[in-house]
Amino acid sequence: MKMPRFRNLRSRLAVAFVGLGLVPLATLAVLSYGRASDAIEAKSGALLRGAAIDVAERLDLALAGRYDDAQLFGVNPMAQGSREEISAAANLYTRGRGAYDLMLVVDRDGNILGANTVAFDGKPLETSALVGRSVRGQEWFEQSVNGTIRRGETYHSEVSEDPLTTEALHAPRPVRTLNFSAPIFDQEGRVVRVWSSRVSWDRVVGQLVAETRVTLAQRGLEGVSVTLVSRGGAVLEADDPNQIGEDLSAVGAVSTSEASARASGARREALRGDDAVIGFATSRGAGAYAGQGRRVLVAQAVAAAIAGAHDLRSFLAIACGVAALAIVLLALLLSARITRPIVHMVETLEKVEQGDLTCRASVSGDDETAAMGKALNLTLQRLEDAFARMASGAATLSSSSEELTTVAKQMRSSSEETSRQATVVATAAEEVSQNVQTVAVSAEQLSATINEIAKSTHQAATVAADAVQVAAS
Repeated sequence: MKMPRFRNLRSRLAVAFVGLGLVPLATLAVLSYGRASDAIEAKSGALLRGAAIDVAERLDLALAGRYDDAQLFGVNPMAQGSREEISAAANLYTRGRGAYDLMLVVDRDGNILGANTVAFDGKPLETSALVGRSVRGQEWFEQSVNGTIRRGETYHSEVSEDPLTTEALHAPRPVRTLNFSAPIFDQEGRVVRVWSSRVSWDRVVGQLVAETRVTLAQRGLEGVSVTLVSRGGAVLEADDPNQIGEDLSAVGAVSTSEASARASGARREALRGDDAVIGFATSRGAGAYAGQGRRVLVAQAVAAAIAGAHDLRSFLAIACGVAALAIVLLALLLSARITRPIVHMVETLEKVEQGDLTCRASVSGDDETAAMGKALNLTLQRLEDAFARMASGAATLSSSSEELTTVAKQMRSSSEETSRQATVVATAAEEVSQNVQTVAVSAEQLSATINEIAKSTHQAATVAADAVQVAAS
């Protein structure tokens, strides 16, 4: 694709100004959005981490109370009484605490001696079918009677589907409970019975998680999910019941190595295939309750977590659009202001090209363009003066030429007279030349005669000399 070509200076300047304005503006907007997104994400992570810590601490405190309850209930003398006394005590605690679905008292042989006969809401509960049933072999009972659970300690388990509670409540689906059991000691310190309380998971943990979700929504954190994960990574509680039992051990915020290194934190990672900001915290227990090492995950989709950044992005887009429009208008105005004097000078030069030296460029201001206009005007003025002087000189030259023509005519007339006289002189000279030639011929003849006379004289002298010599001899 070819880049558009801008042939005039104004358009080039406008494009340059727009580029110089928009590039930094766009860069600033992108950087601002990026930093705002990171800041908002970090803030969301801190809020989610705080929520996870709060859930973990509240969960530990709630279950620490249930941990202590098992021992407290066991020291009640009615726990070592008859079936009716056991039921009376169990009914009191069931209605008073509101957290329990089923309470059992088991003898040392593992046989159920009694149970509560009312539910947490005061409704009758038919549990007589449980009385006399053996629980021998179950972990909570065996550890309570074999000394594994000592005085001042309580057996506690991870959540599980409890058949006894499901039967007692006549529930259409398995009921999940937490088992808190403690040995009952006689005056000699011997284990004679075991008190076992089944804590309702839904009313204690599920309700706590639901309340947390509502609280976070009220604080403006929409679309937040709260997930409780076991030490091994299995989902114990989630917004979607179908996710319960799902293995999340591969998620970084759940991994045991992360749990051992950091009790809490926040991170961005994929959760169930979607990028999310996850605040996490590990259950550490409270008081004598050591906890189960559960992991609380409070997650929010990244898109929801940085929704504020999306609002900022919209604002920046609008602001950048307005700023871009202002930059374009300002660029057009500036380019027009810069090029207007140059356009005037070009128009002036075009008139000069057509032979008009009287035109002048309009000049205003004292910048470089104005200086160039002044220089152009001065040059044109000097050219005009020079051409005026040349015109004046041409007129003078024309007058002088006419005078020279007259002189030339006079010189021509004189030349003709001189030529005529020269012809006369030439004729006379020719006659003189002929006379001279005649004289010359006569002279030559005279010279020859003289030479002959001289030659005869010489010969006579020679003869005379010879005669003298003869006479002398």
